[in-house]
Amino acid sequence: TNEHDAVDFLCKNFEKFTPVCNTNAIQGCSQEALINTYDNTILYTDYILAQTINTLINDAKDYQSALWYVSDHGESTGERGLYLHGTPYIFAPSQQTHIPMFTWLSPNFAFTHAQATQCLKQKRSAPVSHDNLFHTMLGLLGVTTSVYERDLDLSWCKGFVAQINFELGFSLTPYLSKNTLSRWRTQMGETI
Repeated sequence: TNEHDAVDFLCKNFEKFTPVCNTNAIQGCSQEALINTYDNTILYTDYILAQTINTLINDAKDYQSALWYVSDHGESTGERGLYLHGTPYIFAPSQQTHIPMFTWLSPNFAFTHAQATQCLKQKRSAPVSHDNLFHTMLGLLGVTTSVYERDLDLSWCKGFVAQINFELGFSLTPYLSKNTLSRWRTQMGETI
């Protein structure tokens, strides 16, 4: 099987919405076919992300793993007569500028980065942009640099008080040793 056959096979497996537009000459496709084609790419992206998260889950007990997904742009499928992407931001419809962004954290990562995890949860409904990505990665990874802007770091909260109570359905606080609590107080500068 050559690469082209593999791509065709993969595309056919994720062609759940039909009819589709199988050409780059989109002016010959109906709006329904364009939307279906786009929706099929979202279905495939969802599949890839699910496979990636399942791989991370399988290794979660051994590693502090995290996944951050953000699309680079949205896509116009005929809104205001626009197609694809790349319209200057001031004129672009929301379909091009409002994009998905999400984070998945392993329990080990969330436990070790409790403050950041809580801050991310607090900001999960806040409007964010690509501007936040760089500064949040620096904050999560503890990178110190003069270009870091704390106000753009989604993992930082002003006046944070750590709450170690994850969505796993139980509190881990009773299981922390006094040494761990002391270390966290020192690292975070907060009272646990």
